[in-house]
Amino acid sequence: MFYQKNGAIYKPNLKKLTVNTFASGLSGELDEGVRSIGVAEVSYNFDMSNGALKEGEGVSVLRYAGNQIAVEGNAFPKKIYFYKRYDAVNDRRDDKFLVYCSDGSMHYYNLYNNNGAYFNKITGLNFTTEPCVINYNYNGDDVILLSSATNGLKMLNGENVTSVDGAPSITSMCVHNERIFATSSGQGTSLWFSDDFNPTNWSISLTEAGFINMVDNRGDMLKVLSFSSYLYVFRSYGISRVTAYADQEDFSVLNLYTSQSKIYGKSVTMCGDYAIYLAEDGFYKFNGVSASRIMKRYDKFLKGVDNLNAEGVFTEGKLYMNVNILIDDEICNVILVYNVDDGSSYLIKGCNVISLGLAEGENRYAVCLCKDKKVLYNLEKTGSYEGVALKKVWRSATTDFDVPKVKKRLEKITFLTDYDVDLTIVADKRTTKKYKVKGGGVREVKVHLKGEVFSFEFSCQTEKARIVSPTVYVSYY
Repeated sequence: MFYQKNGAIYKPNLKKLTVNTFASGLSGELDEGVRSIGVAEVSYNFDMSNGALKEGEGVSVLRYAGNQIAVEGNAFPKKIYFYKRYDAVNDRRDDKFLVYCSDGSMHYYNLYNNNGAYFNKITGLNFTTEPCVINYNYNGDDVILLSSATNGLKMLNGENVTSVDGAPSITSMCVHNERIFATSSGQGTSLWFSDDFNPTNWSISLTEAGFINMVDNRGDMLKVLSFSSYLYVFRSYGISRVTAYADQEDFSVLNLYTSQSKIYGKSVTMCGDYAIYLAEDGFYKFNGVSASRIMKRYDKFLKGVDNLNAEGVFTEGKLYMNVNILIDDEICNVILVYNVDDGSSYLIKGCNVISLGLAEGENRYAVCLCKDKKVLYNLEKTGSYEGVALKKVWRSATTDFDVPKVKKRLEKITFLTDYDVDLTIVADKRTTKKYKVKGGGVREVKVHLKGEVFSFEFSCQTEKARIVSPTVYVSYY
């Protein structure tokens, strides 16, 4: 292609740019004008951690002993828990899934002694608000403690339910040095603790149970965690550390951190030797001493979005957190997958997950509950939801290919794809060309589209995906 003016012939400049790796992932940190073409403006259901666009994880219906596990009746499961139990009488494992349902009932499914397809309802165990739970070994029995802000503390031993009198209205609890430490509703600045070795004794005295008041500008207590020999209290606007050994007269509190934005208490998740949590301004990593920002690339997508119910689980080196984000002017539910070893991350979109849980018994399951579904799901490397491939999208930021304010022609794009994919090119944010590209090797798409700035998008709805090294060829004068 040549250009002639006033008798002179001009040869166009040619430029070739290659996305050598997609590992930079998605980013809302930088203005789109300074992002490289390998950084995505929008991306979901593609795992980019190894440099290629590959299928991410999806959710599959969880089967146990060949059965889909479901809840009978009109109620839907809303929250899932894992009851880790050994049955000493019968000398066998007796681990259970517990689910809290939309009608307030609690149900269990025995993972070792139940070959049925349905949960069993637990008689005498109902909650009007979602309970928090912990596993505890009490007098040699593996029990699970359940409490909500409105229904008090209950203890489940096998299938036997006991009400615990005198306990506060617990909203978060953990085991630390054989005591239960708990936050409570209505008394958001009081940290309660049970008698040592006895989660049923909440009688306040210097030798039994008690509470610690923390009244300052860090606000209400949201969640308690025990790690690194200390107890940590995550509060609306900060983190406090409690030293709590056997004698309560020696308990002490140190305020470690004050946050400028509100912390979402449910999101606080132990990830090995540290905790990760979400606040209104983004994600944080807390190592027991200080908190530092991580995953700033998602700040843009989280801004102004309510994530009060964000929650996470950590397994096999990855954090899975159920969050709401703003993509393409729409608030969407996603699971954020974050690899703590290399810092890579991506989003799973399209599963409508309302709750995450983790079962770590003889087998490991990252268990999901999905909106208005009675069956359980498991996070798996399927790239699909209920057997249907999830739509996978990677869209570049708008770019001028480092040739600003000059009309260009995007001549062609080459890339390797193992599976069928749709390619969309947009010039000057208004002119669009779409192509259906067959998988099976290196492909060349002739575009011949003029404009000053461009963006391009790969999308597919196949279970598997692999796209490598797209190269764009641009001409200009």
